[in-house]
Amino acid sequence: MKKHLCPEKLRAKLMQSRFDWVRKIIDRPGLWHKNRVSIARAVPIGIFIAWQPFPGHMIVAAIACAIVSAYIPLSIALVWLSNPFTWPFHYGLALVTGEKLLGLPLSPLNMHHVMASLGQDYVALWCGSLLWGTITAVPAYLMVRLWQRYNRNSQP
Repeated sequence: MKKHLCPEKLRAKLMQSRFDWVRKIIDRPGLWHKNRVSIARAVPIGIFIAWQPFPGHMIVAAIACAIVSAYIPLSIALVWLSNPFTWPFHYGLALVTGEKLLGLPLSPLNMHHVMASLGQDYVALWCGSLLWGTITAVPAYLMVRLWQRYNRNSQP
């Protein structure tokens, strides 16, 4: 009886059962093996999430890939299209687009004003980011599918 109640074994068994659901999700082969479907699903996920103005893009991309069985490494790589060098262009374009969509007056795009009015402009930023994420993700998905179809038909 004492060998079954050993604290180390109980702790190991508890930790194994506690994170068993994560292992089941991560071990799914579609998430780590390249095939036509998983690659075509990963491209729009990565591009869409790259446009969104929140931290933790890679985690959100991995979760979205796990939900739709997409290729995680490609999606995470595409998320890095949004990086500190491209943020001013991404979020500046999204902010201007969101303000035009919502009928708000255009705000000056200097860093001081953007940081001071971020709480007020956040809705416009989200609207623009969702629109640009969709505008870029849908054609990317269609281009990947067309490229896959062309390459499948051109092989001997």
